Amino acid sequence: MGKACYGKFLVLLIFGIIPAFRCIAQYRITFELNAPRDGERLRKTQVDVISHGGRGSGAVWVIQEPEDTKEYTQDFSVRDDSIVCREHNTAYSYRIFNDSIVLTGFRNRTTRMDYIKPSISLMNGIAYGDSIHSDFMAKGKYCDRLNIGLWGRSYIVADAEGTIINGKDTLNNVLRLHHRREFRRISDIKDLPDTMFTDTYLRQSIDSLPYDNVREDRYVWYRPGNRYPVMETVFTSHLYNDSVSSETATTFLYLPEEQRSDLNTDLANERLLEHLKSSDGMASGRKTHDGSSGMAYDGYQGGSHDDFPVMADARLNADGSQLLLEYVIKDDGELSLGIYTDGGAMLAQRNFGRRPAGAYSEIIYLAKAIRSGNALINIVFGEKNKVIKINKDGTL
Repeated sequence: MGKACYGKFLVLLIFGIIPAFRCIAQYRITFELNAPRDGERLRKTQVDVISHGGRGSGAVWVIQEPEDTKEYTQDFSVRDDSIVCREHNTAYSYRIFNDSIVLTGFRNRTTRMDYIKPSISLMNGIAYGDSIHSDFMAKGKYCDRLNIGLWGRSYIVADAEGTIINGKDTLNNVLRLHHRREFRRISDIKDLPDTMFTDTYLRQSIDSLPYDNVREDRYVWYRPGNRYPVMETVFTSHLYNDSVSSETATTFLYLPEEQRSDLNTDLANERLLEHLKSSDGMASGRKTHDGSSGMAYDGYQGGSHDDFPVMADARLNADGSQLLLEYVIKDDGELSLGIYTDGGAMLAQRNFGRRPAGAYSEIIYLAKAIRSGNALINIVFGEKNKVIKINKDGTL
């Protein structure tokens, strides 16, 4: 594993409840499409840490081929309004409560925690721009001897949407959720009094969070047509007087090809993928490419392909060290681009700033020559982005 990958942390589930077929610009995580199914097993891969990047629409996240990985599985049991996820000898318990999914506790060989005030995992039908927060407290034991108490606050915001680029496919219309949990933790061999597990004590604990707390930042990426996340990055740190004293981080991948090898027939998501393929083909006036993403390489966020304000063509020089990019901008706006290998490594990045409408050509020198395979060009114009694929013969 790379130096940035330090360990494994608890994975909270992301669910929601709302009708399935909405305009893709308002993609929502739904119970029908994203809740785990009883008896299902999901495989996930731990890899070197992948940066979560910034907020906003038109974001791009690049996944490089991992050199070393670890495999984990999650097994789900669902009964009425309760959900149990078993992972690595730990069972996490969740409950559907009103319009939310909440964490009610977890158990393993050494630790038992029960949430007196549950920690929210997701609000109903979350979409880009939505957010929610709630307070929580829990008590439990470690090795049946050490008493543990937690008091904190949970925040969830759908703060980014865009494209994931990896060596096998380009995943469009991805929605990212940022889930932050801040809490104080107390442990003692003596029993913790009941007065510590009241709303009054909880408010006092939350007031002191800015000065001394444990913080978990969990970034989770969802892509329409997949029941489970396609990627997750987790940071855990301890803050004391506004200074970070320690931090650990890890990333898990649940890429579509691995998900499909483990899941039984998923009619709801199959229908959604067919809907997206049909919409993409009608908007662009052509057939979509085959592939696990169900979307074409030149898909982008925010409308039909003909609406994208940049028309581009590209080709490589004889030795693959330079790229000639010719493009026409229909409207004035901010323009930037990134060039990546099939494996996700960055070859070049350019920020052209604000450009007026017109025709342009650029010669871009690459960090590494492309002598075989393909390259991906991500063009960002304002809040929209478009990904095109090229090989030695030119734009595909």
